[in-house]
Amino acid sequence: MVGHFVAATLCPQPNYKSIDWSAVRFTGRSNEIHSLLQTVQAVASQNNLPWNPPEQLPLQYGPAIVARITSRFSGAATDWWLQLGVKPIQIETAARAAVNPGLLNLIRDKFRSTTYEVDQLRRLQHLKWNENSPLVEFNVNFDQTLRDAQQQNADPNILIDYYCKTLPSDLAITVRTALDQATVFNPALKTLENAMKMAIQSNSTLIETKVSISSTIVDEKICSKCSKKGHVARFCNSYSILEAAVKSAKQI
Repeated sequence: MVGHFVAATLCPQPNYKSIDWSAVRFTGRSNEIHSLLQTVQAVASQNNLPWNPPEQLPLQYGPAIVARITSRFSGAATDWWLQLGVKPIQIETAARAAVNPGLLNLIRDKFRSTTYEVDQLRRLQHLKWNENSPLVEFNVNFDQTLRDAQQQNADPNILIDYYCKTLPSDLAITVRTALDQATVFNPALKTLENAMKMAIQSNSTLIETKVSISSTIVDEKICSKCSKKGHVARFCNSYSILEAAVKSAKQI
C-alpha cells in the first residue's frame, strides 16, 4: 500500500491551466510548419499533456488548450482559424483515426506545399547526426522528419536503415549487430524504437572507451623535460636543466 502511494505521488501530473504558449509562432507559411510542430510538441511534453496519439486531452481541457495555441497565430493562419467551421479539440490525433483530426493534423493538410512530403523524404535520406549535439535530441528530430515524410508506418527494416545511415559507421554497425542478435530470439524486437535505444546505449559505451584509451595514452607518454611519465613537456611544472641553470645565474 505504501509503495503504491509513493509511486502515485512521484508520477508527474499534467498541467492543463497555466501553460506558456508564447514560443508558438505561425503565419501560415509551409516552411514554418516543422518549427511549429516541434514547438507545440515540446511545450506539451514539458507540461506532461497527454497529447501524443493515441493519447488524448480530456474533453474539459482540449478546446481551451487548442484555442490558446491558435491565439499565437497571425496572418493567413489566423484567418483560416477564424473561418474554420468545426474547431479541433485535440492537439494531434493518430493518422486515419476514427475521430475528428487534431489541430496539427489540420495544419499539415491545409498549409504544407504539394511537394512538402517529397522534400521531407529527401531530407530524411540525407539526414546526418551531428556528434556535437545530444543523440536523444536528434532522435526526436528524426522521428518528426519521418512523420513529415509520411514514412512512420513503413516497414521496420526500412526505418532502421534510414536511421542507421544517419549515424557514424562504427555506431551504425554496433546497432545493426545488436539488433540482429536480439531478434534471433524475438523478431518483434526489430523496431526503430529499439534501434534508437541501442544507439544511445552504444554511443555512451563508445565515448567511455575513447576516454579510457585517451587516458591510457596520456599515462604512457614520457615528458621530454623531466623524463617522467603521464604528461608532456608543455604541461610540465618541473624545471629543465637549462631553465634551472638560467634561474641560478639570475640569482647570483
